[in-house]
Amino acid sequence: MIRKERVLVRDNKKVFLKMFKRKFKDEFEFSEDSFLLKNEEESKDFDRSIFVIYEKSELIDFFKIR
Repeated sequence: MIRKERVLVRDNKKVFLKMFKRKFKDEFEFSEDSFLLKNEEESKDFDRSIFVIYEKSELIDFFKIR
């Protein structure tokens, strides 16, 4: 059995998560969290992390944590 990659999706509106969960459920194991994790150590448990940005303020927050 092939292990599914674990993907953390940070999507405040959950649009991305719903759309791709259906299409890629056999290939990836999706989890969700708020846009900004309080504990970045938790994000290390995932193979991938996806940020979905809808507005300028979220982009600014993203740059602050990177």
